[in-house]
Amino acid sequence: MTKVHHIYEFGTFRLDTSARRLVSGNTPITLTPKSFELLQILVENHGRALSKSEIQQALWPDTHVEEGNLPFQMSILRRALGLEGGKAIETVPRHGYLFSAPVLIAPVTDVTPSPPDDRNPDDRNIAPKHRHFRLLAAAAVILSAIVGGVYLMSRERTGMPPLAPVPLTSFPGDEFMPSFSPDGKDVAFVWNGPSGDNWDIYVKVGGVEQPLRITSSEKQDFNPDWSPDGRQIAFARQTESGAIDILVKPYPDGPERKLGEARKCTAFTAKLDKILDWHPDNEHLIVAGAAPGRNCGLSALSTVTGALTPLTEPPLPSEMHIAPAVSPDGRTLAFMRGSVWPDFSIQALALSAELKPINAPRPVNTGNRTELWPAWFPDSKEIIFTSSVSSAVGALFRVPVYGAAKPVQLHGLDPVAYFPSISADGSLAYATGSPSKGAIHRFDLSSNPRLPRKAIEIAASTYLQQSPAYSPDGVQIAFESERSGHREIWISSADGTQLRQLTHFAGPSAQAPLWSPDGTRIACSVALRRHREIFIVDAQRGTTQRLTSDDYDDAGASWSRDGKWIYFHSNRSGEYDVWKMPVAGGDSIRLTRDGGFGPQESPDGRFLYFRKHGQQTSLWRIPVEGGPEVCVLDRLFQPAGAVVVKGGIYFIVPPDASILSSPPEFQLRFLDLPDGKVRDIASISGPVGWGISVAPDRQSLLFVRNKSGAFDLKLVRHVR
Repeated sequence: MTKVHHIYEFGTFRLDTSARRLVSGNTPITLTPKSFELLQILVENHGRALSKSEIQQALWPDTHVEEGNLPFQMSILRRALGLEGGKAIETVPRHGYLFSAPVLIAPVTDVTPSPPDDRNPDDRNIAPKHRHFRLLAAAAVILSAIVGGVYLMSRERTGMPPLAPVPLTSFPGDEFMPSFSPDGKDVAFVWNGPSGDNWDIYVKVGGVEQPLRITSSEKQDFNPDWSPDGRQIAFARQTESGAIDILVKPYPDGPERKLGEARKCTAFTAKLDKILDWHPDNEHLIVAGAAPGRNCGLSALSTVTGALTPLTEPPLPSEMHIAPAVSPDGRTLAFMRGSVWPDFSIQALALSAELKPINAPRPVNTGNRTELWPAWFPDSKEIIFTSSVSSAVGALFRVPVYGAAKPVQLHGLDPVAYFPSISADGSLAYATGSPSKGAIHRFDLSSNPRLPRKAIEIAASTYLQQSPAYSPDGVQIAFESERSGHREIWISSADGTQLRQLTHFAGPSAQAPLWSPDGTRIACSVALRRHREIFIVDAQRGTTQRLTSDDYDDAGASWSRDGKWIYFHSNRSGEYDVWKMPVAGGDSIRLTRDGGFGPQESPDGRFLYFRKHGQQTSLWRIPVEGGPEVCVLDRLFQPAGAVVVKGGIYFIVPPDASILSSPPEFQLRFLDLPDGKVRDIASISGPVGWGISVAPDRQSLLFVRNKSGAFDLKLVRHVR
């Protein structure tokens, strides 16, 4: 007898409904019977939002169960699936649940022996019932093959699964031209420094946030490239005369040594001008424009003798050969050929063991794109390059150098991906531009109030950073940052140095940190798909405790002055109101009835302040013990909010809609609670972002200013 069941695959998981078995990779996942049934219901209905009543009826048919049983079972299942699998189960507010992960369905045929048949095995007159079963089995096998074939073909068409890049650098200014060390642990690059005023060579050492500066010239240094033995870095330097010096410098330190000169072939700025690459013999550099009296071709420059051996020469003076890239086996030289952007293509030149050209250069089959900055994969068979149609688009493609295979795009990367570099283990680094992001700034409140206050950026990064919060002793600050690739909570000293990543949710966004009164813990909200939950994080170890776990949006966490309660806003009543719950766990208590956001208790513990959002944002308060709501401020800038201190409130006011200015002018003000007077503290030019915090000694204030982005480096480990 033949029976058809299904195997469902999602992410790294494989669910066998007949064997009642779930594995992740090769690791079995143990589920209770009810958890397995729940997972099967969700997976079989993937992509469709199931109501709670549908699921309850399927799990407990004709049985009355308590309403809390389903959320309890869902919590157990999510915990068993872990962070990856648990994210696939989304809560649909006021309805039920949705299994959102893509699911591959593979039918599987089980064949069990038929009842004994005493007829002759050679008898061709098979009964219709048995013929039906055999046809069904054959159809199932064919269907299985078709599904598998379609899956494999779809993978072949897309070429590669999406990659997952993470930030390699996040410094102010621009970082370009990454070059891996031979062991793949460190990356040399060019950076115009914190002030953005001069290009020098730096090295990002694995596991160390602050880069190591290699050059300190007043001239523009660019195009760093690590020697094959890892002992020195070659680079180019723009001279005052317009020529380019070719230099090497021992790593990590030592005197520079000039090897030769080259003329500038392109109109590119230094950060885009790639003109040199090491040969794997460790004794030669391939350099563009180094041969005097010849068109702008490529030459081999001996690092031992300084001798120059021409390799290519364009037929026309207006044409150039630049961006050399030697294959790891030393047999092929890839380079850019063209005159002006976008007229560039990639060529390949075979080289002999004596570093002599074999035949003429030939074009690589890159699909008639604008082809820039080739780099080699470790197998010496494929290259990766940037295909750029504008300054805002620069996708990366890979293609075999020999043969007719078409280029395949590397998916999952940024829209702009320049200067790819591949390490010996197949890791990829590239430069990419980041959009406008928030930056944390500090005002000195102790200076003369009659003089303009200057805002200083701290913990500088080109990635989003916001929601700063001083620790109770004023020694540290906590804030949101995307410098790790995900929005996490980071901690630094009060001046923005000694940065340390505190949370590692690696996907769900951690937001709005606030310190406990004793400075040992931090409350924050974490965005889990469609809603946020409240977490408490140990400020030293980074361990987390989830305080809320429901189907509602819970955010804006803050502490009571005795450290026993967490205030937050939530839509659990149908609209956003202020609630509180014990830090030790327990039931939530509703505190407002007419809306409320961003609660914070006054320093004396008497009042609870919160925002209301109408046509404009206002600040209100109620007694902690309960009582009528009172409006304190009728206008403030909602993203920044307000911070309550002893005797008053600091807040930011948006520009008057009737006054147009570019950039817009925001006002930092202080409300003196005893006399009700408001005074101006400082003007803030330009857009203001999320968060405001005042040091315990009231000598400084933190706020967020939005700024334009820059170029940074990103990393992808082990590209296959």
